[in-house]
Amino acid sequence: MASTAGNSGWYRGIVKVVPSDDSLVIVGGNKAEIPPEKTITLSSLIAPKLARRDSIDEPFAWESREFLRKLCIGKDVKFKVDYTVPSIGREFGSVVFTSDDTNIFWLLL
Repeated sequence: MASTAGNSGWYRGIVKVVPSDDSLVIVGGNKAEIPPEKTITLSSLIAPKLARRDSIDEPFAWESREFLRKLCIGKDVKFKVDYTVPSIGREFGSVVFTSDDTNIFWLLL
């Protein structure tokens, strides 16, 4: 798992992939070992959805994901899991840049 940032429930890692416009794949920041990945869906955000095959994207879905990719990939972040929805197997959380504590959620509004 990613390294802990104190005892506050926050963890540190680097954004590896942005699979959709509301989720990030974060890997641990420790380069001494191969870190496991953690997928975090941003809490309290409903983003436009990219289409599956034979359907149409919601308006601005592609642009939203590309914005998040350019903003986050390769960046050092802190994150915490706010809640989990077991029925869909997703963890929802808060993600902030370690450089200035900017919450990514606010940049997407």
